[in-house]
Amino acid sequence: MINDFQVSKEQLENRQLRLTITIPNDVLEPELRKAAMKAAKDITVPGFRKGRAPYQLLLARYGRESFVEEWYEKEGDDFLARALEEAEVKPFRPLEPEEVNWYPFKMTIIVPLEPTVELPDYSEVHVDLEEPQVTDEMIEADVKQLQEKYATWQEVDRQVQDGDRVTFDLTIAVNGEPEVEQPGMLVEIGEDSSSYVPRLQENLKGMTTGESKTYTIEANDNTNMPWEGEVVVEVTATKIEAKQPAPLTDDLIARAVKDKEIDEAISTPEELQAFLRRQEELAASKQANDKLIDSIIKTLTEKSHVDYPSILVEEELDNQIEKMKEALEKAGLSWEQYLEFSKQDETSYRKAARAAAEEQVARALVVNEFIKRENLDVSEDEVNAYIEEEILQGMDPVLRETSRKLYSSEKQQEEIRHNLLFKKLVEALAHRFSTEETEGKKETDSEEKTPDEDSVAEEAETETTESIPVEASSGDKEEE
Repeated sequence: MINDFQVSKEQLENRQLRLTITIPNDVLEPELRKAAMKAAKDITVPGFRKGRAPYQLLLARYGRESFVEEWYEKEGDDFLARALEEAEVKPFRPLEPEEVNWYPFKMTIIVPLEPTVELPDYSEVHVDLEEPQVTDEMIEADVKQLQEKYATWQEVDRQVQDGDRVTFDLTIAVNGEPEVEQPGMLVEIGEDSSSYVPRLQENLKGMTTGESKTYTIEANDNTNMPWEGEVVVEVTATKIEAKQPAPLTDDLIARAVKDKEIDEAISTPEELQAFLRRQEELAASKQANDKLIDSIIKTLTEKSHVDYPSILVEEELDNQIEKMKEALEKAGLSWEQYLEFSKQDETSYRKAARAAAEEQVARALVVNEFIKRENLDVSEDEVNAYIEEEILQGMDPVLRETSRKLYSSEKQQEEIRHNLLFKKLVEALAHRFSTEETEGKKETDSEEKTPDEDSVAEEAETETTESIPVEASSGDKEEE
């Protein structure tokens, strides 16, 4: 074991230290000899039995560096731990050497330190809660959307317009040779079309029933057509239909209720409008509350002093990329295909996403610090009570018992704890920083609530957020 070594510290920006560790050659030599003689047992040197080759011959044959590496591979973790203890440094993340010279031994390591967060005086943070707005125009749009959902198609005798559905015959000739003859094709004008025929919709628009039109395309790699050369397209409109919104009647409402488009037992247009207004008010209230919490966290972050090692940003970028890969996989694409389509590589992607990742890291650290300052926590009893009262209540006894076992898993319990903690976070943020608090009040009793606090928390009851990360700290702060 090597105890005689030197460690120097250099303070870097962004909560990082550079440690330089050196070992004198005469101190390292005994360990080097042990490593060489142990390795010699598995080495064949001409003229010597295994394990009998002289030390100097081994050094000449394999070099001192190889045996220093051998020593470090076996004892490096313990040695590094003692070096950190000697330097009185507590790393925030696992360490990787920045540079190593094996003989003479000199190792430099960048040590990420625990982030520091200084929250502002709470009186400096004030955010207005916007009043949710629901207009008659919004309700009319909802009614129209329902009518559109149950619309019917009626044949019309006029030119093709946006929104029409057109039945047409299609023929395609490539370089003078017929390739496609397809009658009775259907397209809705204005909808995204995956047709392999470019400019199809723009040529159908303005046509009348029975009219034919021919146009020419020069097919190449940019047209996404399965041919090359001159492509002659002929289309003949055989039927033009216009969408007719369903009239607002009791029958329409009954049908929508039956199809579960409406989840209340209503039967008249007046009841429908009242229902839609309630839905819009709930949505507007949630949107306003979400915006309030987001604005509070943003303002709190802007007014806080946050210092953290850059490895947190790299980890955030790694998480973003992993989520992107999962989403792409579900869509049938690979990460490599995405990068190719977007004309970038992973390095340029990370560079473009870095600013947003830095902002997210700062927000998460500030929220964690706020949670600590406010002593927000969720006990095991609270989790179990939520399961019993909010999830299992009213279930069939057999299903209830099966579900109770499901929700007893560590993953489910942690997810519920996270959601309940977020609800407490929303309550605390609204309580501390909403303008409905008394103007200029710096400290409030933890039992008090703002008039809108319950509604804000209710909207967020089952919501999760990236603003509550895995705890960023794992011990006491390093004393510098």
